[in-house]
Amino acid sequence: MLANLRKVFNPAAVAQALQPMPPLKSTVMDTFFTNRPSHPMVVIGLSELHRVIETVPVVRRDGAPVALGGEDFETQYFAPLPIKVKVAVTASELNDLRVIMNDATAVAAWRSAKLEQIRRTVRLTTEAMCATVLTTGGISWPKQLEGGRSETYSIEYGDPLTHTLGTKLAADSKISDVYDLLTTMEEKIQMGSHKLTLQNRGSVMLTGVKDVVAFDENQVVLDTELGLLTIKGKNLHMNRLTLEKGEADLEGQIDSLAYSSNESLHKSGESLFNRLFR
Repeated sequence: MLANLRKVFNPAAVAQALQPMPPLKSTVMDTFFTNRPSHPMVVIGLSELHRVIETVPVVRRDGAPVALGGEDFETQYFAPLPIKVKVAVTASELNDLRVIMNDATAVAAWRSAKLEQIRRTVRLTTEAMCATVLTTGGISWPKQLEGGRSETYSIEYGDPLTHTLGTKLAADSKISDVYDLLTTMEEKIQMGSHKLTLQNRGSVMLTGVKDVVAFDENQVVLDTELGLLTIKGKNLHMNRLTLEKGEADLEGQIDSLAYSSNESLHKSGESLFNRLFR
């Protein structure tokens, strides 16, 4: 029976069982840690470059220049530790397996249930560690040692970004006050970068797009992370718009690009889609 069980959980069988399983979703990882590349080394280097800025003496007009302080290059190495789990197979399950061992579909379903339990446990642990990094700027997690002992596995990545409320709530604060504060916090947290790439005045690729304010074949107005962007031209059309990612691609004859403040737009709360469906 043990030999049969090893066949069920050999690497090839496990890999084949994992392929059709849908990706697991989790809020923190999918929102803030979307870039998760594989690293070929057992350690990861975190490099910091410190430039020395200091006052210098003046020199004669024909004097030699003063050499500035050098750059101090520091590299810290972290060794990511694995998450290893195992799932027990009970005696009753072994008896059941004796009955269904010749039924490939039933065996596959039993194996998938075991693998799903492992997948979700690993994902939940990783999600919790990511949440800790997001809120504290580091990891402080229990590390299991031999003999049942444990110690703390710690990594410090730096201070997390914070937002201090400019207005404090009082006992008589209204719901609208709470909403305004939360909206401000959301804008600060979600504030990202904006990039514009213009190719031969015939196409524009944009990131950091928050909303479409107006659109026709002669003018496009976009709400971006850096303000309102007005694009004027002829035969303008949108090839791609993904507001979830803040990305947009436009084509046409582009005559001008201009930025302006978006404060009045945010006060009104209006957008192209709001006007279309009100």
